[in-house]
Amino acid sequence: MYSSTELRDARDRSLKRLAAIGCSTSPPLPLLGGDEPRMLEEIVDRALILEVLVSVSEGLPNDAGLDWLVSDGLMSKLESDEVKFLEMYRYDALNSWTSTGPIIHSLFTLTWVLSLFDSADFERTIPDELASKFPSIELTESSNEFRQSCKLADRIDILSFADFAYCLHWWEREKSLRGMNKSPYVPDFVVRSRRHAIEWVLSNDSWSSVSLDT
Repeated sequence: MYSSTELRDARDRSLKRLAAIGCSTSPPLPLLGGDEPRMLEEIVDRALILEVLVSVSEGLPNDAGLDWLVSDGLMSKLESDEVKFLEMYRYDALNSWTSTGPIIHSLFTLTWVLSLFDSADFERTIPDELASKFPSIELTESSNEFRQSCKLADRIDILSFADFAYCLHWWEREKSLRGMNKSPYVPDFVVRSRRHAIEWVLSNDSWSSVSLDT
């Protein structure tokens, strides 16, 4: 468990960052719960699953994605809606970003948690080299090398990211409720998708049941 001091220090860092982007009101939010990050293997498995979902969304044949998941022993780790997606999805080049965009931002956050990138700050766009960090699903590459390259990011950095995501999500919603005309710091789906990933890392919830309450 994170200590109360670590949780408070994370909130103090979040408040300073919020002030720097023009948030003049401290979020009336409780501190985070204090759970430590999940086991590394769980996070690696989830990142690989999201990579398959992205690949299918971008045109990889459904069967190829499913076959790769079977070969890597990941089918039992999928949630029911993900199985349905992989079985039923039909690629549409004009609308693929609708299904892919949120998944990619969650995936990028997990790759940072796995120390594959040095930053996943909200203002940072998705790196061009994101896909190259993963085994080729199309070429049926093994995940062994990918798994060996992953290690958990610093636990305090993970906590700080989660706390800022929580506070930033509140601030973006607060601006909307107040009818403020300021442009969002980043698009809402980016905040939600990256927060979803980091909240999952620090919870025992299933991927689809993560709460994004503010």
